[in-house]
Amino acid sequence: MSVTTHKKTKSESVLVIVLLVVAGTLVQQGTTLTGDAGYSGISSGLFPLVVGSGLALCALMLAREVLTGGLCNQGNDTAPYVEAPPRLAPTSHLLWVFAGLVIQILTIAHLGFVLASATLMVLVARGFRGPQPASRWLLDIAIALAVTLPVQQLFTRFLGLNLPLLPFLGS
Repeated sequence: MSVTTHKKTKSESVLVIVLLVVAGTLVQQGTTLTGDAGYSGISSGLFPLVVGSGLALCALMLAREVLTGGLCNQGNDTAPYVEAPPRLAPTSHLLWVFAGLVIQILTIAHLGFVLASATLMVLVARGFRGPQPASRWLLDIAIALAVTLPVQQLFTRFLGLNLPLLPFLGS
């Protein structure tokens, strides 16, 4: 086993331990949270349990990769391991994401959850994708509205949280 592979396996092992500790903490906290489940039957402890369980599953899959050698033992064993330098996103892409977050924070009280979150989604898509034709903007807007409207309804109807649909129209 080369030094690079050993170092990689050690760091992956540490990551497995950290993930298991965080997952265990979330599950433990989720079981201790008490609250009125309301008419939906979902209490405040459900989400820490779901996230903690998912995180534990990811940690166990990573542990399996570490124990079996994972991707390190595939392919040509004689080829040296060359770590690629990190690739940073251009500043303009990050500015689109930042602008979306700022606009959502500033407009959610006035435009409502659906329009503010749809704006965020469209600007984040623009940031990840780069320049695009006008027809793509319309498709992004349609997709964002198709995603945010059901999310708003889920929070309002099933979780009992008041997320106004369009506050400027009085709804």
